[in-house]
Amino acid sequence: MSKTGIAVFNLLFVPFLLLAEDGNPAIGIPDGCYASPEAGCVVPVGKQVRFKGLSSGNPSEWTWTLDDGELAKISGQDAEVVFEKEGRYNVGLTIVDNGVERMVTLDGGVLAGGTHEVWNIQYSERELMSSVPLDISWYGYYAGSNVYGDAFAEKFEKPVTNAVINGVCVYFASTVHISEEAVIEVSICPANKYGLPSDNYMETASLPVAELIPYDSGMPTIFEFEKPVAVDDEFFVVISGIPCAMRGMSADEIAILCGPDRGEEGLSTVYSHIDYENQNYWRKDSDRHLSMAVAPVISFEKGDDVQGDVFEINDNAGLKYDGNEIISDGKYECISIYDLYGNDVLKVICPSGRIALDKLQPGIYVAVAWRDGVADVLKLMKR
Repeated sequence: MSKTGIAVFNLLFVPFLLLAEDGNPAIGIPDGCYASPEAGCVVPVGKQVRFKGLSSGNPSEWTWTLDDGELAKISGQDAEVVFEKEGRYNVGLTIVDNGVERMVTLDGGVLAGGTHEVWNIQYSERELMSSVPLDISWYGYYAGSNVYGDAFAEKFEKPVTNAVINGVCVYFASTVHISEEAVIEVSICPANKYGLPSDNYMETASLPVAELIPYDSGMPTIFEFEKPVAVDDEFFVVISGIPCAMRGMSADEIAILCGPDRGEEGLSTVYSHIDYENQNYWRKDSDRHLSMAVAPVISFEKGDDVQGDVFEINDNAGLKYDGNEIISDGKYECISIYDLYGNDVLKVICPSGRIALDKLQPGIYVAVAWRDGVADVLKLMKR
């Protein structure tokens, strides 16, 4: 066990690669974890995750470090780690190749636990984001106003452990519009049997087009859900309602920032919804291999390796939350409030019909109310 509270074991498939020159080391982000605008990757607390050592050379030794050498040396090129405490960490890898020692550090570091934005854009690609116009024979923007499509979707892989989505941040390159009445909707949905966005929208948030924020302001546009969305498999973020009207020399010019084209073998995570001349279907955009700057705000649930109370969420619980207080019939023996990591943050014995949560920080909580040995459970989001 290291001084930082991180247990080390040994290490899976890696969806993102931090590319290096020939013969140099590179670090792969663990499967089921995500890149982030805030860091190289976001990982859960209490769940084993695997960083993979990558190199185009022929290394004979691999040494992993975490925050100034506190991660023990591991035999083999991969490192499996359990982050037991929430925080930011630096992960480094040193290889020996033909007697020459080379080192690389995970660009942007690692964020363990907490609530963070995640996306499919590598940390090193942030400075290369731009809006992507279509070919000159088409009208409009890729990932934006376009006469041939009314919606776009960004696909996310299955999380390494159960996760909760509070909302979605969308980074717009352009918010110019003439359709003042337009409303942009952002939704979460699972994949259907064909691996395309399903019609089963789990939660939707909307904003009038006039409230979109251009990225040159330094801020994303935040679409906040009324109820948090639990995900345990691959999912899509769907952005719909993008206007594409033209009037004389004026036109709607809504465009979402995209990462750079990664080439034919590169990662492609964008899907377009075609709704034109009686055509209505989703298609994966394999002509360009890139990702949209669309970032769900995610909290990973605590992994099995960290002790904590776990309760099954009961959607029919005899509790309600009005945005300020928990409301009950006043007949429970006690009500306990837990955060997503299983910590008991508030407990009330023989509570009245209302419990104020004004002393709690904004976030996702679970209320567990006991009566005659039976627990009613309610998940809520305090804003």
